[in-house]
Amino acid sequence: MICKVCGTNNEDYLEYCKKCSAPLHGSDNADNGPEAPASPRSFVRSPVWAKPDFNANTISENDIPADFLNGKAEETVQPAQPVQQPRQSAVQSGPVCPKCGARLIEGQRFCNSCGARIGDAVSAAAVSAASSAWSGSYSTPQQPSKSGIKYADPIDDRMFSYDYTETDDRRSKRAGGNKKAAPAQRPVSRTAPRASAPRKSQPSRRRRSSLNIKLLAMILGGILLLGAIVFGVIKLVSGGIGSGKSSVTGEAKIEETTTASGDKAYNITVYAKKKSIVRFEGGSIVKEEPISGKSVTFGIPEQLWIPSEPVDPDELTADGYLAVTPNITVINKKGESEPVTFANPILISIPVIDMTVTSPNTENFSVSNPVVEVAGVVQDTTAGIYVNDEAVPVDETGSFTYTYTITEAGTTTLNVEARKNGYAINRKTFTIDYNTAGGGTTAPTGGGTTAATTPAKVGDAKSIYYANTDGINVRANAVDTSDVLGQLGGGDKVYVISADSNGWYKIAYNNTTAYVSGKYLTKVSDIASYTTTSATVNTDGLNARLSPSTSGTAMMQLANGTTVAFVKDMGSGWSMIEYNGKILFVSQQYITKN
Repeated sequence: MICKVCGTNNEDYLEYCKKCSAPLHGSDNADNGPEAPASPRSFVRSPVWAKPDFNANTISENDIPADFLNGKAEETVQPAQPVQQPRQSAVQSGPVCPKCGARLIEGQRFCNSCGARIGDAVSAAAVSAASSAWSGSYSTPQQPSKSGIKYADPIDDRMFSYDYTETDDRRSKRAGGNKKAAPAQRPVSRTAPRASAPRKSQPSRRRRSSLNIKLLAMILGGILLLGAIVFGVIKLVSGGIGSGKSSVTGEAKIEETTTASGDKAYNITVYAKKKSIVRFEGGSIVKEEPISGKSVTFGIPEQLWIPSEPVDPDELTADGYLAVTPNITVINKKGESEPVTFANPILISIPVIDMTVTSPNTENFSVSNPVVEVAGVVQDTTAGIYVNDEAVPVDETGSFTYTYTITEAGTTTLNVEARKNGYAINRKTFTIDYNTAGGGTTAPTGGGTTAATTPAKVGDAKSIYYANTDGINVRANAVDTSDVLGQLGGGDKVYVISADSNGWYKIAYNNTTAYVSGKYLTKVSDIASYTTTSATVNTDGLNARLSPSTSGTAMMQLANGTTVAFVKDMGSGWSMIEYNGKILFVSQQYITKN
């Protein structure tokens, strides 16, 4: 309660101001003048009250007007009910009123019991020291003072701390760590005790919080488990779990096309996962392409699958086609290979040619004469006949004859083949044991050249060339858009009839004439001057190259003891040889002339 005289803030139980002793209650002081205007600040300014005729700081109790006391004496003062506390028989210590002996509190200038002036205000140190030394209760006076003024009962100042709340308790715990703070005393109401709201139990709240956390953790765990199960089911259905996971993402496609030169070819498209590698293998060709998108496409000429060996008719389809499945594998990031399957194979037309060899008439025989007569008939007159890779003329009836001369004693293999479009589609093999001890005739010679190494003149051929690259197209006419009759391999021996002004060479090919671009042929010599001498390889794994240089393409390797036909020296330690219908080059030091 604010004093209307001096503006001091007093406790509610006081009836007189503790600073100026002015009365704090009474209807006679209800209206003592106008209030001061409200302060613009957020708190309420003390009201300005009219001062009484006397000054409480300079007068005593005897100076109070009689009518003031008489007016108060008529009022019926209800004695305040004391707090029911046990009385303390011991003499209480601390600051007391020098007149009536009542206990004083901090800041008092006048006694609350008798109204006597104290002098200097009671210090906080004196009150604190007295409170700590005295643990008893105060007696509440039951009788009014001699002056007839009723004062409020003196109450322990420890009972006037601010209201205790749970928020204050939490603050004290944070400030003091694990130390337990003593609970603050609630003030005792002088009128009716205020009902305190029931406080929640701290352990109970903690238990509920712990249960909530556990329940939330269980819900999250259930969600994660359900997600893992759904993910696993999806992967299992799609075939994506375990080592059986496929790197191929779609069915491979094969589309027929042509090369830039017009030759038949195929586009093969393979679908695989990103960062996989697709490998194609065909003969000596190996190609690898990484997957950067969804697929990769290989352009493969049909010539790659053309067989170089005779094809058994039983291996062909009912329509006479050779079924070829591309050899393609997909390599994943772990290095695991997976073959690519195709719904349908590539069908290559293989002509079947009926060839009959009448001489020799047995597969294995012995001779004492090195000259062997070869004869036979082929039904397809457009097919070519080759004896140990040497072209043999075929007449209009399909008949052919050839004289083969064995160059050295021992066992010799004789191969008679019928070819078309470059295929070796029919072959007859004979094994001949040549024994010179029988006194047979030797091979005819002329100018130091044996009949076996002098090539037969085919048609009107004038010169001998060899193919200086691999895969040369042989065409029906001297234009690059004409039909392809076949291909020449690297080093193939070629009989050239003539050359035209457009750079095309007319050659003898499969008992007919054909055309080859002259830039892919290299001349050896004229047929009239072409001679060879027998030679033997004296090392193992000798490279036979396409040009007289270590940078030349190695077309084959010759075993130690292989017999070859020496053609001429090329200089710089290189020799030209002929072997199995090919003109190649070897290091001179690794062959021995016979």
